Amino acid sequence: MGRPRDAALTFVVAIPVAVGVAVLRPPITLSAVLVGIVGTLVVEALLLRAESRVRRLWDDSRVQLVAVVATLVAVGVAVETVGASVLVLVLSGLVTYLLLLVAVELRDWQTGRP
Repeated sequence: MGRPRDAALTFVVAIPVAVGVAVLRPPITLSAVLVGIVGTLVVEALLLRAESRVRRLWDDSRVQLVAVVATLVAVGVAVETVGASVLVLVLSGLVTYLLLLVAVELRDWQTGRP
């Protein structure tokens, strides 16, 4: 249930962020996209260092709910304080995470991992 749930929760955040990008039309800069991509990959690499502890915490639905709500609030505050261009950074990070989930799922499917 891990990856499908993680993807669904990511979409819960990504959809309103994508709507924000569509409505507010912030400039899409290479630097914002790269920060989102690299930021996501760095965070995932750091989380892998404590994978079992992170997974144990993340499996708690209360933690998931707080994470989603906190992310949406933080994005809203960032848009108000920094500007709509932060949405490009966040959306590129979320898309990167979804692509990472797809890559891991495909790897496990091809190698027969559960």
